[in-house]
Amino acid sequence: MFYLPVSISICVIAFCVWAFVPGRITEGYMVGKRYEPESTTMVMSGKVMVPMVENEKWLLTIEGHSPARGLRKEGVRQQTKEVSKETYESYKVGDWIKF
Repeated sequence: MFYLPVSISICVIAFCVWAFVPGRITEGYMVGKRYEPESTTMVMSGKVMVPMVENEKWLLTIEGHSPARGLRKEGVRQQTKEVSKETYESYKVGDWIKF
């Protein structure tokens, strides 16, 4: 009796992900690069302040063809991907990238 609503919810979530999340871009032109340095944020945990450290990130924005998937049509889209420092430094805006 309890399992039916849970299984229906799982099916609805799976359909939404399939239908509305665009396909992954695997190649395209780099249209932007961004570096985010390491940062520390203080967060309250009960009565204690705890530091949360976010590691540095190297991000590339790719513009490429996204295939049709679910209810979304194919087309040109932009997607930002986190890459290694070496990869970040080896490309410049306008280069063709294939992942």
